Amino acid sequence: MTAIDPVKLISGLLWGALWGALLGAFFFGGLWLTLRRFAARPRSRAFMLASFGLRALVVLAGLFAAYRLHPPALAGALAGFLLARLAATRLVRSGLPGGRP
Repeated sequence: MTAIDPVKLISGLLWGALWGALLGAFFFGGLWLTLRRFAARPRSRAFMLASFGLRALVVLAGLFAAYRLHPPALAGALAGFLLARLAATRLVRSGLPGGRP
């Protein structure tokens, strides 16, 4: 059994959270851009599917990279991604009339 270095663990979690927040900003920012351009596209269904595929591929590759770098960073990245989702939801709701969807 090996000892866990608390400094490496905490730094891995924090860097992972930052990485996850960046991945979340990419994913939800891309979703926002896709939805804004959705109606203007002649083949909107294919555009939506391609956009989701690209965003999902980038996020999964980023999560895999976090895991390969330092396994606890994956937990931080997932937490950062969740925080980015909450921030994106709050940002979108604040721009709507009445603050509700």
